[in-house]
Amino acid sequence: MPAFHQYRIDAPTRLRRAIHLHDLVLVQRIIKSNPTCLRNPDFSDRNNSPLHLAAILGHVDIAQFLVEADHEAQGISKNLDGNTPLMEAVDAKQEEVAAYLARAFTRCIDWKNRLGLDAVMIASRAGLADLQTLLISLHEYPSELLSAVDIDGNTALHYASGYGQLKCLRVLLTSGADPMVENNFRCTPAMGSRTKDVGTYFLSLVREIEVRKLEGRERDKEMAKRQQSGVRVVSNTSSIGQAIGGHDDEEDVALEHPPRAVFGSVDSGRQSPARMRRGDGRTVFGAPNRSRAGSYEQQA
Repeated sequence: MPAFHQYRIDAPTRLRRAIHLHDLVLVQRIIKSNPTCLRNPDFSDRNNSPLHLAAILGHVDIAQFLVEADHEAQGISKNLDGNTPLMEAVDAKQEEVAAYLARAFTRCIDWKNRLGLDAVMIASRAGLADLQTLLISLHEYPSELLSAVDIDGNTALHYASGYGQLKCLRVLLTSGADPMVENNFRCTPAMGSRTKDVGTYFLSLVREIEVRKLEGRERDKEMAKRQQSGVRVVSNTSSIGQAIGGHDDEEDVALEHPPRAVFGSVDSGRQSPARMRRGDGRTVFGAPNRSRAGSYEQQA
């Protein structure tokens, strides 16, 4: 009998094993028998809570049970990186559980981790355009979310352009992101594009959206004139929505050139900015000849 107790596995370890096995019934039994291990961080795994683990593995049913069991009753949990379960789900590209957590905890959509990234920036880096659209629509102030920056001044648009995520570029630009915003290295999203093709596509999107805005203003003026003159006006909102939301096939076309570690500038006549990787995991979009970039190693 003493030997049995000596080698008995503790409840938090059994809970994490059950989550790895995707055994919801076993998870429920362990939580019912040991309610204190509900929010038990794993110190060997960046202090991830059970909800973090379920989000990373994409087990939406277990995540839903943990939330309903008041896993976050004392506040949204964070690991050593400052990531919430929502951020971990987005970073692991688990869209279903990320969408559930975003709807359950809309207040943490704009929360930032230790590097200053929020869920939209992580989604831009991962290329999750549909999830990105959901996050922006759920937030109370979308403009503030689109203009948020990390510790190096990079916006979600910088990440989408720097990682070559074409669909995310369209979502951000059509949602109102500023294409001329600069980071701390005075680098715009177009300057930090992953390849020259991405930069060209980025600028074409900007021109297209500006043309649509100009046409919309002209249409509004024409409608105002007709209303003043007493002419009945019938608006066609479907054609406007189709014009803004179209061209989905363009993003599915493979790029002409393979991805490179150094992002080519759209203007080949000037020095090409590069994406640098710091030792602490930060991604830097800036010119390599600047003093701050001297301590960085260029990503292979």
